[in-house]
Amino acid sequence: MKVWFHAASVGEVNALKPLIDIFSSRGHEYIITTYTRTGAKHAGDIYPESKVIKYPFVDNPLFVSRLIRTHRPDILVIAETELWPFLIGETRKHGLEVFIVNGRISDRTFRRYFRFRWLFGKILRNVSRVYAKSDKHRRRFLLLGAEDVKFMGDLKVDAVMKATKIVPREELGFSQEDILITFGSIRKREIPHILSALGRMKGLARFIVAPRHLENVPYLKKRLMEEGFNVSTRTAPQTGSDVLILDTLGELRSIYGLSDMAFVGGTLENYGGHNILEPLYFGIPTIVGKYHWNVREQVEYFRRRRAIFTVEDWMELVETFRFLLKNPSIARHIKEVSQEFFRTYGNAATRIYGDIMSHLKRGESPPT
Repeated sequence: MKVWFHAASVGEVNALKPLIDIFSSRGHEYIITTYTRTGAKHAGDIYPESKVIKYPFVDNPLFVSRLIRTHRPDILVIAETELWPFLIGETRKHGLEVFIVNGRISDRTFRRYFRFRWLFGKILRNVSRVYAKSDKHRRRFLLLGAEDVKFMGDLKVDAVMKATKIVPREELGFSQEDILITFGSIRKREIPHILSALGRMKGLARFIVAPRHLENVPYLKKRLMEEGFNVSTRTAPQTGSDVLILDTLGELRSIYGLSDMAFVGGTLENYGGHNILEPLYFGIPTIVGKYHWNVREQVEYFRRRRAIFTVEDWMELVETFRFLLKNPSIARHIKEVSQEFFRTYGNAATRIYGDIMSHLKRGESPPT
């Protein structure tokens, strides 16, 4: 079977990756289209170029028909909320089943779409099945007129759950007895806040600071040394340092795995926040600032269950870390909530793949 995957841009390509990998590992062929050139470039970076349609997608019946005749896919799998009328309608005219995976509709988009639900209902009725990323989004698709909607997990959670080799603490100059706190994905405007927090917490723990962008490493190191910290880096670790700066790419998940607590950056200044699931996957107490609109739904899930901490500023951040240090039993509750979350939302790619194949088999649709 040949699968046509369609994504808007980089984020949606990343969301599709666990599902594409499963289809590929089962011997299915595939092609990928994107709405943006940056999305196509990113897809070309992580998949063979022969699989990626380089020119941006155009919602035009002639474009869709020509692509189907040229590449002859058997089904179309769309990421998230690409509700293009000709993409879906023309594909159905050619007899292909259409699936939406990791379906999501933001608050603002839902209000806009609901006013035109007569139109979006018509589009969604051409979709064989929607796999919503949460029960909230499942209800929204139903209200817009979708007839078959399931919740089977979140593909973006799958990416967090992939196997990670944990760096030994000793390799970084720390011991098993050290209390280790990681500040992850720190943005440039947040550095003064982190410096203030570290100054108030000196001696209470050992610290790892991971800048979001490596060009900020020299500035961060200079400022820490000016504040009197003994500083080392991941590429040149030293035993006995107060702070280690993560000056490599791709290791933050591993660093969270050896930490006792974490703060996720991009949230003390108005950047919108970064991935809170990476530290929570390891069940460690996690703190975010008030600017977390990029990950608001996930923060709310854990906050309702008292398994994440939100702070207004660096002073409250310090007090929260002090509270956690005095109450280590809280970590047990956070770990239990995290395990339940990943059981519910994880392994989405495996579940969705199995359900699609069962659906096609029952309907005697495209052959496997």
